Amino acid sequence: MNEQTTKGAVVKMCDYDMMTNEELVVLVVRRDSRAFEMLEHRFSKFVLFKARRLNKVEGLDRDDILQEARICLYKACTTFDPERGFRFMTYFGTLLENHYNKIYYRSIRKSDPLNGYLEFCEEIGEQDTAVVPARRAEGPDGPAVRNETHEALMESIREDLTDMERRVVLSYLAGGDYRLIAGSLGIDEKAVDNALTRAKKKLRLSMAAYR
Repeated sequence: MNEQTTKGAVVKMCDYDMMTNEELVVLVVRRDSRAFEMLEHRFSKFVLFKARRLNKVEGLDRDDILQEARICLYKACTTFDPERGFRFMTYFGTLLENHYNKIYYRSIRKSDPLNGYLEFCEEIGEQDTAVVPARRAEGPDGPAVRNETHEALMESIREDLTDMERRVVLSYLAGGDYRLIAGSLGIDEKAVDNALTRAKKKLRLSMAAYR
């Protein structure tokens, strides 16, 4: 019978279902495919429960959802640090929910790209509610107003920001997080945060003049 070693103990293949999630993670890091399959089986219902809002995403079926969960599970295994005091299920659940949220909001932006711009308008006005009012229920003129807002914001991004600020903002609007933006632009996350903060201040002034 095949055997695997973890933490100095010999674990038989038939004993995998008796191991804790944390013990299985150790084996996954050691490239044990059977341990990964066991984790997939244990979390099969859990990932579908977390993905319930993705049922509304057009073109995304159950197999797609499970594949996204598989990718996230492997990432969770390779980045899990038991010294931080979290259970693996808690850690994986957080990563998975964040991953599914990104997919969901990206789908919204694809179906209506102006949503991303309007959300950003509200964000740059959050320190001064007189600059950009909270979004209201749309009336008959809603689409026209949204297009005007989008055009005004894009013009300000083109005209008022430095090249670096512009690239950071556009990546942010596309749904990138700080780490992704930093990696794509070859800068650190602190530089991303600084550029985004400066850009918001400039855009806040520009949008105030527009309003």
